[in-house]
Amino acid sequence: MAHHPEIDIRLCHAVPGRVRFRIPELRSSRVLADFLKNRLMKREDVEHAETRLVTGSLIIRYDEDKITGPDFVEALQSQLPALVTRDLTKFSKDYVVPSEGKRKFRLFQSLGFYLLNAVALSGFMAFLFLRRLILGASISQGPLSLTGLAAMFGAIPLFLRASQDLVQKERMGLFPFLSVSAVLAIFTGEALAALEILWILSIGTLLEAYATERARKSVLELLEVTPDRTFVLSEQKEIEISSREIRVGQTVVVHAGMMIPVDGRVLKGEGLVDTSQITGRAKPEMCRKNNQVFAGTRVQQGSFHIRADRLGEETFLARIRHLVEISLSQPTIAEKRADVLTARLTKLGLIATFFTFILTRSFSRTFSVMLVMACPCATVLAASTAVAAAIANAARHRILIKGGVHLEQLPNIDVICFDKTGTLTAADLCVTTILTRAPGQPSDRVLQLAASAEALATHPMATALITEARRRNLELTQPTQTDVSLGRGVSAVLGKDAVLVGNEGFLESNGIKTNYYHRKAVHFRSSGQSVVYVAKNGRLQGIIAIHNSPRPGLSTVLDRLKEEGHPILYLVSGDSESVVQTMAAAYDFDNYRGDLLPHEKSDLIKKMRGEGKRVMMVGDGVNDALVLSDANIGVSMGAGGSDVAVEAADIVLLRNDLNGLLFLKDLSKKTLQIVDQNFWLATLTNAIGIIMAVPGWMPPAFSGVMHVGHSLGILINSGRILKWAPETKKILTSAPS
Repeated sequence: MAHHPEIDIRLCHAVPGRVRFRIPELRSSRVLADFLKNRLMKREDVEHAETRLVTGSLIIRYDEDKITGPDFVEALQSQLPALVTRDLTKFSKDYVVPSEGKRKFRLFQSLGFYLLNAVALSGFMAFLFLRRLILGASISQGPLSLTGLAAMFGAIPLFLRASQDLVQKERMGLFPFLSVSAVLAIFTGEALAALEILWILSIGTLLEAYATERARKSVLELLEVTPDRTFVLSEQKEIEISSREIRVGQTVVVHAGMMIPVDGRVLKGEGLVDTSQITGRAKPEMCRKNNQVFAGTRVQQGSFHIRADRLGEETFLARIRHLVEISLSQPTIAEKRADVLTARLTKLGLIATFFTFILTRSFSRTFSVMLVMACPCATVLAASTAVAAAIANAARHRILIKGGVHLEQLPNIDVICFDKTGTLTAADLCVTTILTRAPGQPSDRVLQLAASAEALATHPMATALITEARRRNLELTQPTQTDVSLGRGVSAVLGKDAVLVGNEGFLESNGIKTNYYHRKAVHFRSSGQSVVYVAKNGRLQGIIAIHNSPRPGLSTVLDRLKEEGHPILYLVSGDSESVVQTMAAAYDFDNYRGDLLPHEKSDLIKKMRGEGKRVMMVGDGVNDALVLSDANIGVSMGAGGSDVAVEAADIVLLRNDLNGLLFLKDLSKKTLQIVDQNFWLATLTNAIGIIMAVPGWMPPAFSGVMHVGHSLGILINSGRILKWAPETKKILTSAPS
């Protein structure tokens, strides 16, 4: 590459700790993608960076303790273009095509390779043991002996990991130190001691890789996304193609028994769809024209023509799976504490190892100390395996946790804020009353105007209007123009008519007088119903009352939340103050606020956090995106495929079930309990090992057995979380599928 054009970097989305940029040039350049990831990972404030070639996206997670969000965005937007212009050409010269180079290196990081290495070393150790036991033969330990050559071969994974540590961390760590020690041992005639430590290290690494892979696979098996083959419509004929060949905008044909391969909208047909992969609901849902459907769901009855809107890795379920994979790699508070403890133990171990060798001149005794002190695998596994198992368990129950740090923070929450509509109330709202302004005007006409204006919306109020219109067989008009005011209403152009649909304040701000319905509106609100006003061409047409039925078991959930930890329960909503007050009184909330716009909810959360309170926000993930990102923990109810919900929330309850909050609190307590048990096990066994290894009471082989033993014990203890469920109550109403 002789010349590289300047990149166009645009900010798409930003929440605390995470930003997403759109860089069109990424779509045509893997070199640029790998270059950006390589350079960003060298920044101290960057925790994770990834690129997506299909969409031209650059996604970065950064450390909020080291840099603020605005400063981070400003720094990248100003520095990245100059960095590309200056260094990309040099990077390109040394670039190795991933399919040739990086794929080979990834082979050495796979669970299969760790298993092969451990089995090979275990086999050779067994061979030496039997040879000495049965034949009584001495073991040659020179660098060119069979033992020396086996040790050199067994050290290959260690050398690779050491070189990776030196490149990424640019300092001497545990693995580079062990590499040097192994080489010295082999070339000074102590190949057996080197082989013993390599054998123990291979088993410890295998256990760590197995723990992560087991958690990852348990998630991926649940979130299987697309079938291999599918049908598309071409010239009015169904043609079978590979799912990878589908293009955006094509019409996909799905019959009964088949899995839907794309996210899209139904163009034709109706039937029952098993949505358990998305919602966890046991019963199939009826889908018909204009309904949205998702990849990974299965048609049980009927057939559909579906317009493909999202493909492959851009589908909702694929993005959920991807976020779970990322969350498994994000360090938690406990893991960071484990890393600090591990670093201190490693330094102490290096010092103890050095002085043991100086005083004894014995590689055998030196390696005994090293196996116990300088290989704190159990300490590393103590937090990471427990958190990975907890995230996998939550995923089985259709709860996405985007990083174990959010799970750890749950027991310390002071205030839980709830949105009302779609969160505390059922997602399926229903129209109860329609009042018209003009005498003799049919109520169907008012409903038709409201449903047509909201035809492209997906929030619960819009869904209620559209559902009722379809039940009455009303023909809806697609708006040619819409302008949405979040939390207030929508203005739409229907043919030649300008239509307004929203709350009282929204219409008043647009010059429409609403006092004609004041008494009726107060009556509806006092009974817990929401009121939607409808106007056409500047004149009020009528009002529609929509019933917000509370979710089943809401009282039980709120009572349990108060019992466990006594947090303040705060109801915040864009609905009218009177409706919010009625619901707050009925369910014993500690405080409430109504008539709030999205930015006003955000200001309220920021104020509470400024007072030192730790706040969790539970919302529907669309209008509440801003406030979800401003809370300490943002929980989205039933994301339903929304980009905003997936991006903004820290936790997503895919089942749309508030009982998930109780499950999360119990899971958090159990996880922290297991982490503490693991730390005690690791610390106790390390202490015993030190006492026995320094005087020479413990040979390397026994040190290795103890090292593997406590690592295995921690793995087994953490593994209990994978199948854990609350003992006292059946928290989640339906078992994981």
